[in-house]
Amino acid sequence: MLFRSGGGEMLLNMVIKNKKGNEYLLQSKHRIFYPQERKAFLWALLFLCILVITFAAFPISRNITNPINKLIDASQKLSSGEFGYAVNVKSGDEIGRLANNFNAMSARIQKLHENRKNLLADISHELRTPLTRIQTDTDIIIDK
Repeated sequence: MLFRSGGGEMLLNMVIKNKKGNEYLLQSKHRIFYPQERKAFLWALLFLCILVITFAAFPISRNITNPINKLIDASQKLSSGEFGYAVNVKSGDEIGRLANNFNAMSARIQKLHENRKNLLADISHELRTPLTRIQTDTDIIIDK
């Protein structure tokens, strides 16, 4: 086996004998990276990887934060009194489940709010009828 190097290349010569005694010469030529070339190559590769990861991170982070921002806006609307507001998030992960639970909660609050309004309307109607009768009777008594 013979190794020779120079000029940034390595030449590997190997002689192989088979069972019949025939000799074969194998030659392999390889490029050698010197430490400075290797260091510059690794820095360039590292910079390229960071650049690719940075540009890939923006759409991924936007994909994650948009549904969260929708949920924040919807919760602010719900807290300001817009009952029954639904969030439109199409996702099968935890954020999608959270949006579905938020929509169910918002619909339930809307239904409870409507029931409360109807109850108050019924109570006020039921109280007005006897009070109106009493007021009418009192007016008649005062007039006579």
